[in-house]
Amino acid sequence: MHDPRGELHLEFQKESQRNSAAEKRANAFAFETLFGDEGLAPFKGLTYSSQIARVAKQVGVSPGTAVHQLHRKRLLHYTYCNDLTVNLEGTFS
Repeated sequence: MHDPRGELHLEFQKESQRNSAAEKRANAFAFETLFGDEGLAPFKGLTYSSQIARVAKQVGVSPGTAVHQLHRKRLLHYTYCNDLTVNLEGTFS
């Protein structure tokens, strides 16, 4: 499906496509590219936005991306540090 900007956006037709081996490899590649060999280890135990922002800058990743991953991996309570994230809902419609 093409959006108004002309970029190609793929959408999964089935849940099995979202969880395919190829998609899992792509996700692992993206995670390693963003966070490097240490992954989220530098962020473990951090609960304050200022701490996460500082470490994110050192690692070279967006603080919001770090918070998102910490939430996903349940290393940070989902109500913490949301001030570092950006709500993109409605941006692409």
